[in-house]
Amino acid sequence: MRFFFLLAIIYVGAFQSIQAQYHYYLDEFFLPVEDSLAANYRRAVQLNENGSYLLTTSFMNGKVFKQVNASIQLKNNDTLVLDHMPTVKEVKEWQITYQGLETTYYKTGEKLKTIFYQDDRPAGQFRVWHLNGRLMAEMVEIPFAERKDQEHMIVSYFDSLGNVKVVNGKGVLSNDLLYEQDAVYKVSGQLKNGLKQGEWSGAFASGSYIEVYKKGKLIKGESTGEDGHHYQYKQLHKEALYGENGSLADFYRQVGKELRYPAEARRQGVEGKVYLMFMVDKYGEVRTLDVYRHGNPLLDKEAVRVLRKLAPGFKPATFRGQPFTSRRVLPIMFHLG
Repeated sequence: MRFFFLLAIIYVGAFQSIQAQYHYYLDEFFLPVEDSLAANYRRAVQLNENGSYLLTTSFMNGKVFKQVNASIQLKNNDTLVLDHMPTVKEVKEWQITYQGLETTYYKTGEKLKTIFYQDDRPAGQFRVWHLNGRLMAEMVEIPFAERKDQEHMIVSYFDSLGNVKVVNGKGVLSNDLLYEQDAVYKVSGQLKNGLKQGEWSGAFASGSYIEVYKKGKLIKGESTGEDGHHYQYKQLHKEALYGENGSLADFYRQVGKELRYPAEARRQGVEGKVYLMFMVDKYGEVRTLDVYRHGNPLLDKEAVRVLRKLAPGFKPATFRGQPFTSRRVLPIMFHLG
């Protein structure tokens, strides 16, 4: 009898564990999508005993990409109680806060990076590994408010054979693999106090580059695209922006001029915030405009109308001077003064 009782406990526990696992799909920008055929990643959500969730993001071939624990709250600050397969609309309302160790993997399954999160912020050093399993580097995330152009301070570096190239933030890399922009590329350059100094060169997803840095700040750069075209720049990354000055202030100034508060919404006293999601391609064309978080149907319709009217004023995002397709999510406020 005792054996069957234990077996029942094991069975119920396993059943509950299976029941606590759900998933949804993400596109290349890590935004939720309904159709698995349009997805780049699959994210499994598993309830932990302490009430947090284990998030396991995998490539579509099944290989794990990232794994981390997180707390998930709803838009109204209630804690998520997940008992069904989430819809895209529901996932958009989640507020995910990373907690603890996050592990990132190469597409081939080997460990790439480990970093510790505390209340969604990187804490302390993180480590990066070569494909052969040897430690590549120990780095520190530079706080966004203090960041110039370099994302990470490089504390130490080892080549794939284990040879030490950087100690206490000082050293020289020469055609060595380095973790940058969530990938690994070959680079050459000097480090002082963990920051890039002087001339740096290397490869990236869209070609090659030569850049000049001073204490981690980019002074100037020139990249060569895969088509052989040269691009000069003084800012590493620019978001897709609106208007000649390329500022959000310009965008919202124009929104204020174009917005027409729906008469029925005004009569009903309806206010709110509508989040619009759209893609700006490398030619500056606005595509796939959608309501990411809904306000009220009347407000949604007007927000979409205004953005379509302003769409021709956008400029594409650039990285190392080269335009690329990006996605933006911007809120439109409706307030009865």
